[in-house]
Amino acid sequence: MSSILVFHTNESTRDALRDILANRYNVIAVHDARQCLDVFEQKAPVALAFLEASSEVETETLIAKALEKKNPVIVVAVASAENENFGVNAVRCGAEGYILTPLRKDEILAIARKADPDS
Repeated sequence: MSSILVFHTNESTRDALRDILANRYNVIAVHDARQCLDVFEQKAPVALAFLEASSEVETETLIAKALEKKNPVIVVAVASAENENFGVNAVRCGAEGYILTPLRKDEILAIARKADPDS
């Protein structure tokens, strides 16, 4: 499988996603939108992207950039339970779905398996 991109400005959320995925997948974890865009612009092979969905981030721009890639990228937004509307908006912008914090390991691994059925 290509890499999984994890973008979240909250260090504990980013680390939790990376820790859940790192045993089975190659994870690229970034902490700001510029780094996230850099990964997409480098044409790095990314099969799955967990992108922060919040008022702090221009989620729509990141989703659009991810979907521009030639190889298919599954985009999943990560929103807080208090701000689920950001996740809903991300789906309207093209994300495949969204997950809410607090994170659930089984849910994250199921999404990763969907992106890489051979895992």
